[in-house]
Amino acid sequence: MKKCSFMLAAAILFLTAMPVQAVAPWTTSVSPTISFNESTATCSVRIQLDDPSDEIEITVKFWYGNLCLRTWTASGCGALVFSETTAATKGRTYRLTVDSYINGVKQPTNYTSKKYE
Repeated sequence: MKKCSFMLAAAILFLTAMPVQAVAPWTTSVSPTISFNESTATCSVRIQLDDPSDEIEITVKFWYGNLCLRTWTASGCGALVFSETTAATKGRTYRLTVDSYINGVKQPTNYTSKKYE
């Protein structure tokens, strides 16, 4: 009996001593992609939030080196699917950046890079 009481006390102590982490009020999944076809780049972004009432605003930029070639904006609630095309040249590496705001709060910038081969 004494052994069971000790094990129970140890288990309770262990569980109450675990660190607590802060949980963000929403979970964001941002997936930027670049695809190429002939002399065109298709720039796509897919965003999914846990709460369908959360407002999303994005600014999408298409870069070659330090030169921003195109900028687009879009908005939605809960989820957002964005796709636009622009001119591209073979042999160059392009980058797509996504600045997003959820309910007016700036999120970390997401990006992807791809070489047009």
